[in-house]
Amino acid sequence: MRKGFLLLVLTSVLAACGTAESTPTTVPTATVAATPTTDSAAYPTPDLAQSEINPMMIESVAVSVKESMPPQVSVEINGMLNDGCTSFHEAKQSIDGNTIKIEVTTIRPKDAMCNQQISPFSTIIQIEGELKPGEYTILVNDVAEALKL
Repeated sequence: MRKGFLLLVLTSVLAACGTAESTPTTVPTATVAATPTTDSAAYPTPDLAQSEINPMMIESVAVSVKESMPPQVSVEINGMLNDGCTSFHEAKQSIDGNTIKIEVTTIRPKDAMCNQQISPFSTIIQIEGELKPGEYTILVNDVAEALKL
């Protein structure tokens, strides 16, 4: 009798698990070739009217130059996400003379109650365009790094 009851309970639980529907998620597109190394790329597309967009806190910037013609420059950016509701938004780059600016922003819902957990974030940005030999300053939000080609 006891085995029959356990079998009935187990069958009911398994049947209930099989009827759950999953909802698909969409992955937002970045404006540059950014490859986040956190799970932040798997969040649904946010409603921008109901969101706050802020500059990301940048911890460090490392520049790599691939010896090729023309040289390929990439920038590893390490930053922090302020709380459990904050995620990577986008990275925009521009070149003005010998200054390469990369603006990295985060997004979070307005007025959301979130756990106060700072999370690390890392991404690699490929600098677009052909850079001529010379000295450059790479400015990621408020962190500067020198580059000599």
